[in-house]
Amino acid sequence: MRAIWIDSQRRRVAEVNVSGLKEMQEKVGGLITVAGEFDNDDTLFVDDEGLLKEPKDFFFMKAFLHPLAGNGLIVGFDPVTGETVDAKISAEAVRKSVLFMDRSGVALWVAVSRNKN
Repeated sequence: MRAIWIDSQRRRVAEVNVSGLKEMQEKVGGLITVAGEFDNDDTLFVDDEGLLKEPKDFFFMKAFLHPLAGNGLIVGFDPVTGETVDAKISAEAVRKSVLFMDRSGVALWVAVSRNKN
């Protein structure tokens, strides 16, 4: 299926093909968990243990309100069958909405976020 891979180490977004759970886990670097859903039924997956691996690389998407550790993978979801399907969002749209960060960037984001409250 067509997916959008957010590679935080190389700071790039790419369209990829994955054929199932094993390949999805390889792209995120571990056991997958849902980080969030888009309005178009696409789903963002990340490594369930990403924060436990002392991550160096993060990414931020405005739709999800906070930085995410490691890599991400966006696939589509069919609400009728419950199956994963081709992602609807384009790689270009994701490129425009992703901000890559390192630990210092996340620390700055936290500090700014705290001062807003």
